Amino acid sequence: MFRRLQTDFQLGIVLIYGFCAAGLISAFAVYRFLTGSLPGALLDLFLVLSISSMVIYGWRSGKTELAGKCLVVLNVIGTTLSTILLGGTGLYWVFVALSVNFFLTRSIGYAITTNIAMLLAILYFSPNFPNAVSQWTFLSTGALLTLLSALVSRQNGLQRKRLQYLATIDPLTGELL
Repeated sequence: MFRRLQTDFQLGIVLIYGFCAAGLISAFAVYRFLTGSLPGALLDLFLVLSISSMVIYGWRSGKTELAGKCLVVLNVIGTTLSTILLGGTGLYWVFVALSVNFFLTRSIGYAITTNIAMLLAILYFSPNFPNAVSQWTFLSTGALLTLLSALVSRQNGLQRKRLQYLATIDPLTGELL
């Protein structure tokens, strides 16, 4: 099991994200059920079950990129609905989702597209912005975080490819192993 995690970086990310997110959201689901916030609790329950399903799918099938892309979509849906249902407290999760989406998929374009869709959906549907300045501030900070996360993700991918290449070269002769 650990050998598989050592050789499949994407699987490790999906598993770590899945366990952390499902565990944390489960605690919020219990709290919301106990305090009578049924819409929020049901959303949390849906997210926990969906995230857990994607983690299991990624583990069993080995299709970690597809599982990661599905988790990105769940991030976007969950975060957008949280901002609509929970008000201002849902906005705290937006910036986590914006950056995490770049770890869950190798496709930088996919993460950028879903992040932009999430930002625009929140701007359009969320009643949390009292004026245009708040909307533009939210959009600007979200776009900046998306851009910076894309740059870090790209650099990370280039470094990983370089390390994989170097691992196949004999250091003395320079020949492929």
